[in-house]
Amino acid sequence: NIEYRYQETETLFLDIFDSVGRKILMKQYSNVSEIRETIDVTGMAQGIYYLRLRSNQQQLLRQIVIY
Repeated sequence: NIEYRYQETETLFLDIFDSVGRKILMKQYSNVSEIRETIDVTGMAQGIYYLRLRSNQQQLLRQIVIY
C-alpha cells in the first residue's frame, strides 16, 4: 500500500524499478495532493525494487522488497 500527502495540488508520477534499473510500473496522477494506492505485485518476481514518487518540485525514492 502506498499513501502520500503533498502540500500542493500537482501532477505526481509513481515509478517502480527492478534491481537492475528496468522500469516495471509507471503511473501518473493529475492534479492531486494525496495518493492512496494498492499496487498489485502478483507476477513480480521476489526481490528488491525501488519505488520513486516525483513531482515538479521533489523526488522520493524508497526500496521495497517482494517475497
